Amino acid sequence: LYLYRTMKPRVVQLSRHYDGSLRDAMLYQLKTCDSIALIRFDGNLYFANTGYFEEKILESAADKPNLRFIVIDAEGINEIDSTGEEMLHNLARRLKSTGIELLFARTKKQVQDLLQRTGFVEFLGEDHFARLRRNAIDFARQEMECDASSCPLYQAISKHDKSHEMNCVVLTPSEDYDPKQSTAL
Repeated sequence: LYLYRTMKPRVVQLSRHYDGSLRDAMLYQLKTCDSIALIRFDGNLYFANTGYFEEKILESAADKPNLRFIVIDAEGINEIDSTGEEMLHNLARRLKSTGIELLFARTKKQVQDLLQRTGFVEFLGEDHFARLRRNAIDFARQEMECDASSCPLYQAISKHDKSHEMNCVVLTPSEDYDPKQSTAL
């Protein structure tokens, strides 16, 4: 019974809700960013569900041709076994080969310690782990040099709002934009 219940934990893509929180984009019909996917996994990552986790992440990548970053909100992950850790290594390599970087936010200490011991943190880079989701999103946005003013991870945008078709607009060098001056969050 335990295996059956944990084989397919809840996996949701998050976006900014009108109340300012990050919520399930599908449930609340929120627009998602084309360049950054913020995904929450609500369960332990172990042999029975690693295939499901990987499938959901790859589906997200396939649905967004302009995707550059996937941020895993790891707050719901209490444990990772060796199968889960190996899958993360392979997934990060596979995504990187397609130009997509994997980031982690809100990783619990016991999980972070395990990933540190196995060399995954060193493999991915310490800068790919953030204490807060906002920090991970900011890191991705700054790496892409994009403007947060039209990104649905910074402000709520309904799927039905056609006035915000462009999001995460990449700035040209001629535009003056200082990310430290951003008040989006």
